[in-house]
Amino acid sequence: MLDWRITLTVFVVLITAFAFIWPWVSTSWEQEFLSVYESVSDDTPIISNVFNVYLDEDKNLLIYVREECDVESIDPDFLLHVTPTDINDLSDYRRESGSRFDNFDFSFDSSNGLRFDDKCVIQINLPNYDILRIRTGQYLRVGDELPPIWIDEALIGQE
Repeated sequence: MLDWRITLTVFVVLITAFAFIWPWVSTSWEQEFLSVYESVSDDTPIISNVFNVYLDEDKNLLIYVREECDVESIDPDFLLHVTPTDINDLSDYRRESGSRFDNFDFSFDSSNGLRFDDKCVIQINLPNYDILRIRTGQYLRVGDELPPIWIDEALIGQE
């Protein structure tokens, strides 16, 4: 059985290491989002609504940007439906259920978004297939109902 002093020493060493490493990890993560934001800030969005939505085809990312963003702007869930050019890219379940799109609905959190200087940037990985259409927006959860706040779509490819 380990002596409590050894356990305590290991714990203190780990906490100290984490305290020194965390600012670097946090800054690196924020820099990634800032570079994504800067890479699209001069581009034309594929959707211009409550959020401007950009498609980075090189990185296979969908990027949401809102210039004047507060907590209430990112609290509602996001709708994201991606329609492939080839229906065979959908899972068997999606095809058999009659669906023509993949559902990637999401919530804003620290793994996919960053809020800074009254701006919000969200980046979502897209599936690895040719995309026909992207439909996105935000909705509220009110009991069993999901009333939309905004919904928009963009035609990306051709059938």
